[in-house]
Amino acid sequence: WGEPSFGRLGTPALFKVTAAAGGALVRATVTVVDEYNNRVASANPMPTVAVASSDPYTPAMSAKQLLAGQGYNTFDVIFRKAGNHTIKVTALGLVANTSSTFAINAGDPAKLQVLIPGETAEPGSTGGKKTDTGGLPVQTAGKPFNVNVGVTDAFWNRTIMTPAPVVVLSSSDPRPEIDMGQATVLEASGIATMPVKLCTASANNTITASVQGGGLAPDISTPVPVKPSLTTHLHVSVNGNADDTPVTVTAGQSVIAEIAAHDPYENVTPDYTGQLTLDTNITTDPNNPTVITDVVPSACSEPLTFVKGSGVLTISSGIQFRKAGDGISYPLRSLKAMDCNDDAINGTKSNVRVLADVKSKFVVN
Repeated sequence: WGEPSFGRLGTPALFKVTAAAGGALVRATVTVVDEYNNRVASANPMPTVAVASSDPYTPAMSAKQLLAGQGYNTFDVIFRKAGNHTIKVTALGLVANTSSTFAINAGDPAKLQVLIPGETAEPGSTGGKKTDTGGLPVQTAGKPFNVNVGVTDAFWNRTIMTPAPVVVLSSSDPRPEIDMGQATVLEASGIATMPVKLCTASANNTITASVQGGGLAPDISTPVPVKPSLTTHLHVSVNGNADDTPVTVTAGQSVIAEIAAHDPYENVTPDYTGQLTLDTNITTDPNNPTVITDVVPSACSEPLTFVKGSGVLTISSGIQFRKAGDGISYPLRSLKAMDCNDDAINGTKSNVRVLADVKSKFVVN
């Protein structure tokens, strides 16, 4: 059927547009014609035609043979991305053809969409969004940033809703300091720009947008990467017991101390490289004025230094409580860590109960 009498495909005639569960359905009629656009119903065999659309998210379609004795066939083409589109038809040995441009409009409002920094809407796609070339920027704990919340149809095409819905945000971040709010979506654009503050350093924090009173399906954001803020304080543990948790040690025996750098939201700060000094609460016994000196690294001239990347410093030897402190006859002991260059960065392990060593000696006053 390569004779000049039917050498090409006619322009697809768009004669029916209906709503469908899979998106906008466009029924296209494809006809084989001669060079004067006369339909050729007598072609034998009839050509097998492939149909494609300009929508990158149109589901793949199988090629079909035109109807014998008719010279045409219909194709149902599903469009998911709103905008101006065309349909192209091809067949072996024939000149391809493309339809005139026609518009696919967004459907009815169906759900919300949350876009975090570093994301762009991609209507018609499965997820409705794409990550920008530079990737998702890492947010800082406690520092506000903006998210965009939009109203879309079932296929993530932006649309508007009247009256405009009130959007409420929530987050998977468990910290009580997080800042979530609500805002009214702008009727003109279908978008609300909303400030957010997350406080837990994690790669898995998500933001959920929902409509006050319902009416649209909620949306959960892509996980937001959050890094710790600056170091503001230290947590000190002795033999695995941190802060105020009671711990009992023996006088003169080495203990293991662990010092962790934290930001205001209790995230460990791995970038901290501070230099520390340690101190214990030595007090004088009125019944024994001789000062018993603890063994502890205490000079900023020879400080303990954090290694960048961990946020935790472990001291496995060199610390001994030598003065007893049982909380009854003698005050309980403590271990304090302090930054040599910023004494506001510090932390204390309290409630250290130091018992006398059973191997004791006689003291004569």
